Amino acid sequence: MYYYLYDNYSKEYIMFFTLFVLIISDLPLIFFILLDVYKFSCLEKYRINYNSIRKYPTNIELKDGLKHSLYNLFIIILPITFIGIYLANYINFFPYNMNRELPSNIYCIFNIIFILIGSDILFYILHRTMHTPYLYKKFHKIHHTYKEPFALTNHYLDSTELILFFIPPVIPCIIINTHIYIMWISIILLNWNGIFIHSGYNFTNKYLKYFTPAIIEHDIHHKLFNYNFGATFTFMDKLFGTYKNYI
Repeated sequence: MYYYLYDNYSKEYIMFFTLFVLIISDLPLIFFILLDVYKFSCLEKYRINYNSIRKYPTNIELKDGLKHSLYNLFIIILPITFIGIYLANYINFFPYNMNRELPSNIYCIFNIIFILIGSDILFYILHRTMHTPYLYKKFHKIHHTYKEPFALTNHYLDSTELILFFIPPVIPCIIINTHIYIMWISIILLNWNGIFIHSGYNFTNKYLKYFTPAIIEHDIHHKLFNYNFGATFTFMDKLFGTYKNYI
């Protein structure tokens, strides 16, 4: 795919392909919407609960979540990204490596690990800042509308806060001048992670939990507010004493 883009389009055009990647990164929402609508009994065991049956979001709540998700994607995320790319192209600024030769698998893995860790550190700092009384009331409270989140609440955010949360995934990519192909992969992984940790489902087991996102921890965050500020990993919460894995 990247070779085709490189051989047929300019760097400016390739940058705009990021918009398509952002749409791809939201596709798991369709899967989880179907689960919430049809309530498959065979998957009930994967629902996150705390010694009680977890309620499914109502149709009204699903419509509310879908409205916010679509609004933030098509009115905030895609337009802001488009404007950012347009301005970068206008001043001839390309923050990512855009060589035709793709990096080796090892290089990709280490870049992605750095981006995921760096993004989570920045996310923790920004997220915890958003829980200070003024900023919580002004911006972040809307994200905690639902104490038992579902996938569509991933981007259930105030528009200003949503724009601020562009920062954590972008900065690590720019710092290491990663290849744009790796940046695209990272965007998909990070947004998929955001959907998974809000889904209300945990498909991991006792072995996979060491390699998967902080699904349980973030679900607990929506109940207890002042714990588990990380999105992908738990090391920042453990380091700063905000980790909790039970209620």
